[in-house]
Amino acid sequence: MTADGRPASGAVSRAAAQPRRDWLVGGGGRRVVMTAVAGLLLTVPVLAHDSLNGRLVLGWLAVAAGTALGVWALDRRTRPGRRVALLGGAVCVALAVSGLAVLGTTLASPYAGDLLCRDDVAAATFGGAAELRAGQDPYASYATLAVERAHGCAHLSVTIRRNGRFAGAPGLPSQAAQDAAVAAAVANPGAPEVEQRLDYPAGSVLLGLVGSRAFPWLMALLLAGAVAVTVRRATSDRRVVAVALAAQLALVSLVPDGHTDAAVVALLLLAWGSPAGLLGGLALGLACGTKQTAWFFVPALLGTAFARGGFGSLARVGMGTVAGFALLNLPFVVLGPGAWLHGVLAPATDGLFPLGAGPIGLITSGVLPIGAVPLFWGLQLGLVALSAVLSVRLDGRWPGIGVLVASLALFVGTRSLLEYIAGAGVLLVCVVATAPPAADEVPEPRPVRGRAVVAGA
Repeated sequence: MTADGRPASGAVSRAAAQPRRDWLVGGGGRRVVMTAVAGLLLTVPVLAHDSLNGRLVLGWLAVAAGTALGVWALDRRTRPGRRVALLGGAVCVALAVSGLAVLGTTLASPYAGDLLCRDDVAAATFGGAAELRAGQDPYASYATLAVERAHGCAHLSVTIRRNGRFAGAPGLPSQAAQDAAVAAAVANPGAPEVEQRLDYPAGSVLLGLVGSRAFPWLMALLLAGAVAVTVRRATSDRRVVAVALAAQLALVSLVPDGHTDAAVVALLLLAWGSPAGLLGGLALGLACGTKQTAWFFVPALLGTAFARGGFGSLARVGMGTVAGFALLNLPFVVLGPGAWLHGVLAPATDGLFPLGAGPIGLITSGVLPIGAVPLFWGLQLGLVALSAVLSVRLDGRWPGIGVLVASLALFVGTRSLLEYIAGAGVLLVCVVATAPPAADEVPEPRPVRGRAVVAGA
């Protein structure tokens, strides 16, 4: 202080140089928060599945609202108001705390009984792994009902196919008809009405090698690691990003179910955190080599790579994707190429009944005839193609727009199961949080070890 009570010039310069410490100091941080809210709306069908109780239209309206909010939040020109962002931030903080509590409770209270018996997807994960440990090629030897019966499962869980006696069925048969088909398939494993082969890429089997007890912990650790890497790569305030990611409660539903969707989402987080690099392509390839749902994001990520780095980045990401996929699947291709190809393509070729929380409910509820299924195939493929086009043309202004469109493609498909869309919110947050600053955009400050630094400096 000077003699007349004014601050010394050095103090003024230091105060002016000290950035304002505010979780929502820049437009990027606020956009991350609003993207997190959009992600929550996109995953309402997962979060409120029991509450909706068959009222699918309410879930569709939430997804539509999340899509509109997501498009707005992805736009670099968007500057959310401080009060709106603070309200969204408060919601995210509350849900992040709740999510961590639910995750802890979930891990502390494992599935009662053998996780393999939870459903036919879990049976494929752990049953296929058991056959691999025994020295067999699971694509040639796996049979769902045989595995479930060998493990003493009280309920035989299968996926019903629109073949055989159900070839002309107008919708999913009654439970009594399904039970009769299962009984017939037990006596005749070749019965066409029941899906019995291993129909996932090899990554699902390899993850199952950890066993059913360790599996939920592995899924939680993979998600936690991917979230930590995303926060580390963030170009926005890391505290905001961490809270926004943790607020995506739908992720918790992926941990205990014996499915590999949590691992796929974790790998997609790593891929979208570095969409123009070789490692991003490798992560995408590993995700595609684990479950087919990751395939829907390939065109969008390749388009993003081209938009950000031209043909060089496109080639690196493409090579990484091929390498990651081959790393997991090539040994099984060598063992039996026909069996592997038939299994991996089975979801598209085996005539599965439409099912899910998306607009396909118009068919499952009888509003539209089952003959309208090709319309949904066309809509899904159209959105996948659109995700690539928009990624190439609009990534500069709407970075990561392809993630939103590819997520919608999974939602409108003929098999829009809840686990397929549970990762939409966290992926949307990731693409906003890790997007490179625009050429005319000043990176916002972020605190590191008690002092403010500029992101990317």
